[in-house]
Amino acid sequence: MFSTYTQLKYRTGSRSSDRFSYLQKLVTEFQDLMQDSKNEEAKEQILANLGNFAYDPINYDHFLSLCIIDLFLDCLDEPNSKLVQFAIGGLCNCCIDPRIAQVIEENEGLPLILGCLSSACEETVLSTITTLFYLLPNLQNPEVITTQNVLDYLQTYAGSSIPRVKNLSLCLLRKISECGTIPASSSPPPPESLYPPSPSSPLPPSSPPPYSPPPSSSSPSSYPPPPSSPPSLYPPPYSPPPSSSSPSSYPPPPSSPPSLYPPPYSPPPSSSSPSSYPPPPSSPPSSPDSNLPLYPPSYPPQSDLPLYPPPGSGGF
Repeated sequence: MFSTYTQLKYRTGSRSSDRFSYLQKLVTEFQDLMQDSKNEEAKEQILANLGNFAYDPINYDHFLSLCIIDLFLDCLDEPNSKLVQFAIGGLCNCCIDPRIAQVIEENEGLPLILGCLSSACEETVLSTITTLFYLLPNLQNPEVITTQNVLDYLQTYAGSSIPRVKNLSLCLLRKISECGTIPASSSPPPPESLYPPSPSSPLPPSSPPPYSPPPSSSSPSSYPPPPSSPPSLYPPPYSPPPSSSSPSSYPPPPSSPPSLYPPPYSPPPSSSSPSSYPPPPSSPPSSPDSNLPLYPPSYPPQSDLPLYPPPGSGGF
């Protein structure tokens, strides 16, 4: 993460040493440990710490003042592979600055960096290819890194099964090709099939010619002509048949829908014809014998006859 001087002063505080003093202590401690071949782990930790400080451009002035770039270059030919990995990693983090690129070129650091291409450590090879990618635009003599030996390494790594190594190698080969720094005696970069062709570039000679339709002729085609419009997915809208004098095959629809209830009762019209039923009688029929009453007379009880036998008579 990039920092400003205000942020650095706020984080370090008034009692802590500043960034320059801290880096100077690390460099002094590392130089003292270089004389001791037994304490390799401490040297690895200090060198990795210096490589982490190379991420921030605010430290580039301190790196140039303390000659930390020369310290990284001196560690590239160490037998310890960890020191080589951390040293090339530190150079990769800061070599994008033109001043640091100039220091590397003037101090003959390019042959040391190119020697890391043959390393057996994957991280070392990745940092080396990335360092060359950043150094190429800022070098006064870029032909140093475009020799036949370097191009052979890059073309070999371009066919690697490791995606990171393959992609970085292809990027560097494309950058070398764009800068026009490939010597005439060297072999060309990987074939264009590894890169997608640009729209403005012509097709390669090995590709088939573009398709051209055959000339039109009067001979009938072996295939039917394509339809003028694709078939519709929906049925056509309904249109009524044209009216004509011919009778319709279907009866006309009713003028009104049938009623769900019976019609109200209406008496039949009067007529002179005799009714099918006799009229009701105007009065009840008279009895055959008009002298006889219709109902039996009521006989009132005889007042002179006792209702009950007198007492002591012994009953009936």
